[in-house]
Amino acid sequence: MTSIRLPRVAGSRDLAEALVEEAHISSADNVQVDGRNLVVNTESFAFRIVELVSEASPQSVEFVGGSPEWFKDVKRAADKLQVKFKIGNTSTA
Repeated sequence: MTSIRLPRVAGSRDLAEALVEEAHISSADNVQVDGRNLVVNTESFAFRIVELVSEASPQSVEFVGGSPEWFKDVKRAADKLQVKFKIGNTSTA
């Protein structure tokens, strides 16, 4: 499993790009985006990380930890991009 650990503050698209680039995601990977340390994020960060992870076409993606606002931002991005991820205890369509 490939894990992307989010920092306490995630506010830029550049940070999303750096985190995904460091993860070296391949199409054979199962990816976990770990937001347990996340305290604050921007909607643009959430959108960009969802976009980049989906472009890498991993086998599966799970977003864990984080605030309800984080999960709303991730779900909104996944819905807009029409990608399916496991977010917390739910899945996106």
